[in-house]
Amino acid sequence: ASVMIEAMRDIGYSFDSAVADIIDNSIAAGAQNIDLRYGWKADLPWIAIIDDGCGMSRDELLEAMRPGSKDPRHERAAHDLGRFGLGLKTASFSQCRELTALTRQSEELNGMRWDLDRVSATNKWEITELLESDLQDLPVAPPPQRGTAIIWRKIDRLELTGIGEIGHDAFNELMSIVRQHLARIFHRFLSGELGHKKIRM
Repeated sequence: ASVMIEAMRDIGYSFDSAVADIIDNSIAAGAQNIDLRYGWKADLPWIAIIDDGCGMSRDELLEAMRPGSKDPRHERAAHDLGRFGLGLKTASFSQCRELTALTRQSEELNGMRWDLDRVSATNKWEITELLESDLQDLPVAPPPQRGTAIIWRKIDRLELTGIGEIGHDAFNELMSIVRQHLARIFHRFLSGELGHKKIRM
């Protein structure tokens, strides 16, 4: 497990394309509002992508967190932008060592986490299911109603310098690049053109 999951980190994503891949999932889930939040904790950066899409049940979340959760030979819905069931994991792992997903479909909140340091230590494919007490340490609150939050921590692939381990100014500049990239990639959704449902990001 430790060797395979480290290999999955080198698929070739840039930071902005990895963020865009997560937003693909939000759009496929019918989100009308997608928030990108980022900051620092103990001089380490984090980023969260929060949407108001359809959310997931516990079983659906577990399936979404499992690598290779889709058969590419199966027919997909027209709005489904994913193909192999790898995007959430490979995009996230390419940038961070801790992926947390919080999702709410109705009243029930479900949360699961991949910690690659734990996988490396145990050599097991182990996902942690979050308890309510685990939510206190997160940099953002779970979706208050229907929706999903994807949180990256232990971001370790950025070669930036400045204040702390990763410079605040450099990370701000990177997020400005991400913003421009998303504006180009998702401009039809942002403007609502050509029959696309308009979203706010």
